[in-house]
Parts: sequence; C-alpha cells; structure tokens
Amino acid sequence: MRVLIFIILAFTSKSLFAQKDLIRSQYHSLYNLDDNKFYTTTKGKRKYLVWNNEVIDSSGITINSLTSDGKTIVFYNWTASKYSFYIIDKGRIEKLFQSEKASFYLTGGRVFGADQVSRNNEDGITEKVDGKNILEYNIKTGVSSLFCKLDTLFEPENASELTKIVQLSGGNYLASVCDLTIECLYCRYFLVSSNGKKIKQIDFVSANESDTYQLFFRDQDDESVLLEVSGGSRAENGHFIYSQDFKPTTRCLEGNRGIAGLNFKNHELVSKNIHSTLDDGTKVIFTYQYSLFLERSLYRVYADEPLLDDDIKRCSPHELDLIRNIAFAKYNCKFKTDFYQAYFNAYMFYWRPQFSGLSELRKPRLDNVDSLLTDTDRANLAKVQKFANDQQK
Repeated sequence: MRVLIFIILAFTSKSLFAQKDLIRSQYHSLYNLDDNKFYTTTKGKRKYLVWNNEVIDSSGITINSLTSDGKTIVFYNWTASKYSFYIIDKGRIEKLFQSEKASFYLTGGRVFGADQVSRNNEDGITEKVDGKNILEYNIKTGVSSLFCKLDTLFEPENASELTKIVQLSGGNYLASVCDLTIECLYCRYFLVSSNGKKIKQIDFVSANESDTYQLFFRDQDDESVLLEVSGGSRAENGHFIYSQDFKPTTRCLEGNRGIAGLNFKNHELVSKNIHSTLDDGTKVIFTYQYSLFLERSLYRVYADEPLLDDDIKRCSPHELDLIRNIAFAKYNCKFKTDFYQAYFNAYMFYWRPQFSGLSELRKPRLDNVDSLLTDTDRANLAKVQKFANDQQK
C-alpha cells in the first residue's frame, strides 16, 4: 500500500515532494529504509541492497533493531525462529551471526542485551529470563561479555529486567530497568559511560519508589534529548527536551509520528521518514529531522511566547518556514500545500480524525486566521522574516 501512495503522490502532490526534496537535497548519498527494503536512490531510481543475490527483506526491522557507528550499519531481523544479524559496509551486505535470544538493543554501532537469570514463573516452573546487567555482543561472532553491572543497585529480591539502552550523542548510554513486581509500570533510569564503568541514576521525579512513571526516548541531536514522560508525581506529562546531561531545557509539542523509514548518509542516520495524513485522509510520508532549535521555536510560537534569537539564527530557511507557518496552524488554519498539511498533522494539536468514535473531532479548518493573531504572534512573524531576509543576503 505504501508504494501505491508514493506513486499517486508523485503525480498529484508536487508540493509535498518539493519540500521533501528540499530536506534531502542536503544529502547526496543516502541509504533508505522504506517499503521494508534497504535502497539507495540515484537519479530518481532505486537500487536495492542485496545479500546472496537476494534483496534483504527488512520487514522485521525497526529503529531499535538498526544502528550505525558512522562506518557501517548493523541490523537484525527475525528469520527461521532466529535473529539474523547483518552489516552494511560500502554498499555491501555481510551476514554476521544468528541467535535465539529474545531481546537485543542496537545503538551506536554496538549490540547489547540483558544477562539471563533464573526465575520462577506463575506456575512455579524455573525459567531463564532477562536480568538487569547489560551484556555486549561481539558483532562478528555473537560472543557476549559483561558491559555494565546494574544488579548491585537493586534489592536481591527485586524482580527487574533491562528494557532499553540508547547511546546519546555525548557518548554516554541511557539504560532503563523496569520493576516486574508492578508489571513494568515503574522504571529506573541510568546514565552509563561508554565503557560501562560509571553509572549514575537519573531522577526525573521524586525519589519515591511508589511513583510509576515512564520515559520514552523519541529523538536527539548533538545538544539535546527528546523524551516523552508519563505517570509519576509530575505536575505535567508530555514531551520534554533535556540536555545531554539530563537537565530540563523546554517543553515541546506532542508529536503524532509513526516512523516509516530511516535515511543514512555515509552510514550515519540523517533523517527519518514519518507517516502522516493530508486533511482529506490520504496517507503520506515526509522526511523529518529533529532539531532542538526548531522544536523549541515551534513550541514557543504555539505557547504565544517570544522566539529566541539564538534559536532561529541556527535554523535553515526550510525550518524558518515551519516556524512561520505554525503561527497559523495553531489557530487551525487550512493549508493549501500538501506538505504543510502532512507536517502539522504529525502534531497532536493540529491532527484530529475527520471521522472516528472519538469524542473530540477535528473542527473545520479556517481559510483565514489573521484576525486571531496576537501581538506576540506578529512580533514572532516579523522576527522570522528578518532572519530569513538576512540569510538571503
């Protein structure tokens, strides 16, 4: 179905692809993960990556099962009741090792997993399950070694397991361990050094262990981390941006983004392909790049707060267009351009299903919202225009 959508849009939605190409034009050597296949695009034609003369079916691949160290791309998928690991190096695919282990975490070009511990299930039968300690797997052989020991930070009777590990841009790792005694509603989060030797617990709320809150890693750049926070004793839940050392930076708009694919340049992730819809319900995909400066600016315009000069001067012309148009989108403005419909429908404040069983449906779009603009909106629009003009000099 996704292929059909792209074919239709190629003929009917030039504006969407003009903006998409605007983002991709910064990169001239991309691996793409769309339509469950890896491919490169040259002069508009796809060249699929193959192994043993067969195109690799990556239908089991998600953003969590693919990683890169800047030199190679490592990924796995589920085949023949086993996880099969592959590596992409200089456009060639090499098969690595296979494993029946239940969970792996790929990040920063490295392969991690939890250690195995014995635990009695509900029927009193002893079985092997994931534990708290983090193992690292040799990419070539699949042999594991201890990377980080977390079990000493928990009570011996505490039934917990590793649920996530993500490399941060600064080189550290964010690891989460859930408490199985309350069905993983409570997690503890740790900042782990690149060699696994230094461990620091991160407290996003009070240290009260009766709190049940969860963090969902959404995105990052060199300076910040985008997290979704829910539950716990927080006054507010939602999407927040933290610095790389986990100091709160700003709230941000809640996204409604499903990832359709990933784009790599020289084996480094540069953008994501995001599922969205047009206002008439047509399903589309656009290319998205996370940026602290863009997301903070979008939120400040939405919240009727003055834009920060230091943020907008670091935004591209395309990002300035987005910041300008959210001043209208927040008042439910109707966009004629497919790209802006798709982009803003990826945020919860703008997206509402036209037909659904939900109590709150989307209100009719407005053709003109100029009379609704506040003094802050007008000042922000003038500032964006000034910086856009300066970029053109």
